[in-house]
Amino acid sequence: MVKSLVLLAATASLALHAVGTRPVAPTDHRLTDTRDPNREPHPPRRPHKRRIRGPPRSDHRRAQAGLRAPVEQAIAHLVGAWPLHRWRGMVFASGTSTAPPSPLACPSSTSTATVLVSWQSSSAEQGEDAVPVQGCKVVVAGGGIGGMTAALLLGSAGASVRLLERVAEPAAVGAGILLQPNGLAVLYALGLGEELRRAAWRTPPAAIRNPTGSVLLELPLPDFGAGLDHGLVLRRSHLHGVLLAAVRAHPAITVQLGTQVAWVSPGGTVRSRRQGVEAESTADLVVGADGAASTVRAGGDFGAVARATGARYVRALVPSTDDRLGWGEYWTPLGLFGGAPLGDGSTYLYLDATAPAVARALAEQDLDGFRRLWAAALPPAASLLEGLGGVEELLVNRVVRVDCRRWVDGRLVLVGDAAHAMAPNLGQGANSAIVDAAVLAAELATDQPVTQALGRYAARRRPAVGWVQDAADRLARLSRVSNPILRWGRDVALRRLGRLATGPRQQQRVQQEDPVWLHATARTLVGEEGHRPTD
Repeated sequence: MVKSLVLLAATASLALHAVGTRPVAPTDHRLTDTRDPNREPHPPRRPHKRRIRGPPRSDHRRAQAGLRAPVEQAIAHLVGAWPLHRWRGMVFASGTSTAPPSPLACPSSTSTATVLVSWQSSSAEQGEDAVPVQGCKVVVAGGGIGGMTAALLLGSAGASVRLLERVAEPAAVGAGILLQPNGLAVLYALGLGEELRRAAWRTPPAAIRNPTGSVLLELPLPDFGAGLDHGLVLRRSHLHGVLLAAVRAHPAITVQLGTQVAWVSPGGTVRSRRQGVEAESTADLVVGADGAASTVRAGGDFGAVARATGARYVRALVPSTDDRLGWGEYWTPLGLFGGAPLGDGSTYLYLDATAPAVARALAEQDLDGFRRLWAAALPPAASLLEGLGGVEELLVNRVVRVDCRRWVDGRLVLVGDAAHAMAPNLGQGANSAIVDAAVLAAELATDQPVTQALGRYAARRRPAVGWVQDAADRLARLSRVSNPILRWGRDVALRRLGRLATGPRQQQRVQQEDPVWLHATARTLVGEEGHRPTD
């Protein structure tokens, strides 16, 4: 009985500690009334509220949840184990659009391209659609992963693309990166799979463990089909180099390195600066892929809020082939610690640096103190930490969350961190940017006005990625619990109900789009077979 009371208190406190309330906004019911004007008056309807993001949690669901044990209620809310709502199939019909001419219409083109017309099923039908993006002048601001992927897909769809990157000799910022099936689907379709796999480690099923190595939660990766049943861990610099070589070789893309975007307008005007010389040009479409501190976002009205979360993470590469830690994460009193071998004699490490003692050691450049703290929290990591050469080799990232009420303003559109910077705990930051690029290109490659295509892109991506942002925040808070009683309650809850958050439906929601659809659509945009995932 005492144990049950302690568990109840622990999980309730954990829920209050880790989960806040989300803002709600009144729903606008101002619709055109076409009913009989002589009808009997109807009493006014009480306005209701809806969530900005995420599936609704109605009163009857709350009542049903009340039948669960307290542990089940807490963990279901904390890890976001909501039922997956049915996605409505979207059919892009061929033919001529009846929409009025768009002020953003690109120059007309008689060319056509075949695009996939269903994103609900892996066996999508195909149709012939005119491609409004053909002939468009597109400026992509930012030469990161999302920006280069967008340039490749839009260039392949027929646009004339200028890729502007402020760094003259670009090098990837970061140590390692995990590519998941949604990101891999697009990159494989671009024909980059062989080069990526040449210096990458194929991930087995992962797990979350406590400091003693006991498994709290298995993290299986479903087989989405077409060989998309795995992830790849590789150096971020390798991924960046592969993408840079691809955009440089693409005939429709002009790469301008050392060129900073200084100002943009919703009308498509771009003012850039290179070696102190300013230039101004106009584009049919400006893609803001320039990160959390986006200049493109600052030039439009996106209703953006950028918020520092207070969390910090350290990433590093160490010379080691020690795989005693296994693949996955350890949740310790200092936060999470994870690592993965890269297959080249080095190991990618990522760990939480938010705890006051760890943050103080980093601020004081005390590498020995940093090692001691983590060796005490997770003894098996001590040998890996000895491979750290100095504090200057550690990449410390402060987590910023970006939320935008709108992703489109006139000729400006956002992708990646510029639209939705998030916590790294689901490993979906770069992967989501790649998905953004694929969905944006797919929508623009349909027979609809550009304004409508941009609106459909934003409507389709914003809710999906917003759910991932929220889920990553919840995981971050869960992994950082330091109180021993609360950690015990969290661990018990994860063991009992963690499967609710890791089933195929929830995994599909993390991927945001069907990876098979992403691969087929990107391959069609490229206009050639590309590489199958299993090559």
